[in-house]
Amino acid sequence: MESHPQIPPRSTALPQTYVQLGNDSLRVVTHNLTWAEARKTCEEDNAHLVSIRDSVTQAYVELLVLKLKQPMWIGLNKNETHNPFRWIDNWPLTLDEWESWEPKNNLPCVYVNGGGNWQTADCNQALPSICKQSSGKDERGNWVWLDHTVMDYTNWARDSARPGSPRSNFYH
Repeated sequence: MESHPQIPPRSTALPQTYVQLGNDSLRVVTHNLTWAEARKTCEEDNAHLVSIRDSVTQAYVELLVLKLKQPMWIGLNKNETHNPFRWIDNWPLTLDEWESWEPKNNLPCVYVNGGGNWQTADCNQALPSICKQSSGKDERGNWVWLDHTVMDYTNWARDSARPGSPRSNFYH
């Protein structure tokens, strides 16, 4: 009789720490919180509720929702960004995965549902959430300013060599 080595089972538990995903790191907060409480929890950890700016992050968030079997708050709340939906960390909305009947005008907060789509909800609803710590780089790896414009170093050398430039005497 042939003996086969046992393969240890893999953990199906959600990670309790931040998991790096590109230039960002994500962490699930599994206890149910209102949107404001979820935001505060993330901020206490030097993070924001997740902004989903690319398909890789969207797919990862969908997997987290499927694994937890519960919808999760994300970083969209039109009351906090003065009506248009914009990510709470100030990134513009460049990708969206709204459910077909969404967004609803009277509901300001957003969660990812079990199908991976975004739905609006009353902000006092209690749900798990996803926090994101960002590296300060965009999805292409460019460093960005706090207003999320890309840092442009292309003209610095030329500008500093120009007579009268504030940087022309920098190294002298």
